[in-house]
Amino acid sequence: MDFDVDHHRKLIKIRLFGDLSPDALREAASQVFSQYPGYSRLWDLRSASIGDLSRDQLEGLAKFSQRGDSQPGKVRSALLVARDLDFGVGRMYQMVGEQILPVNFAVFRDEDEADGWFSETDDGGGDEPGSQ
Repeated sequence: MDFDVDHHRKLIKIRLFGDLSPDALREAASQVFSQYPGYSRLWDLRSASIGDLSRDQLEGLAKFSQRGDSQPGKVRSALLVARDLDFGVGRMYQMVGEQILPVNFAVFRDEDEADGWFSETDDGGGDEPGSQ
């Protein structure tokens, strides 16, 4: 795992690698939550895979994220993926976590689109990001 921090935007970009297990994702999230509370997060999974995660595992990860976020509703979190399978699993996580996640969440294939989403103000409307 490596990351870039933009303190001005309160945004951390986390790059993960390889096939990711729920334990590896929880460990990465724990580090981010403790070191950068209140920062929005872009999880760059273009060199990683979440394709083997089950619905139950995704729900467990959403519940873990709910407990770990210190400023619910004030941050955004997104996945940046390269493969269709990972995009589908990311969208499933988004759907599973819709009522659980304490942050605005999206899944993207394009880094510029994700970056733009983090720059937007949350007005509660608009098109669903990352669906193109």
